[in-house]
Amino acid sequence: MDKLVDEVNNKFIAVDCIVNPDVKIRFGVKGYFTLLYVKDNKTYKFQGQRNPDLLIKFNQEDYSDAKEISDIPKFELYNENLIDKYFAVILLSLLIFVVIILCGNDCKENRKLDKIEKELQEQMKEN
Repeated sequence: MDKLVDEVNNKFIAVDCIVNPDVKIRFGVKGYFTLLYVKDNKTYKFQGQRNPDLLIKFNQEDYSDAKEISDIPKFELYNENLIDKYFAVILLSLLIFVVIILCGNDCKENRKLDKIEKELQEQMKEN
């Protein structure tokens, strides 16, 4: 690693994808130890033995021949798929909640009307 630091002008970062699962998902990491090279907003995956000479060569020239994964994926604070997946459930739950409230109020009104009707029937019997 010291040889890499001396000969390569780029920064190296290590990410623990167990602690940072969002990074794993964002960059499509499927296995460990994965080396990605990021340049000009593109991500390239290093495939080969992890020895300093090959890594230096990859960094300086061979990355353009490597498999380009994609543009750097955007980081999103929320997961659109999760929202899309549960949107119908959330909407249906809210609808059920509103119906329950309206039915509850309707039941109270029906009880009041039943009471008034009963009182009127008693008054009519008395007359």
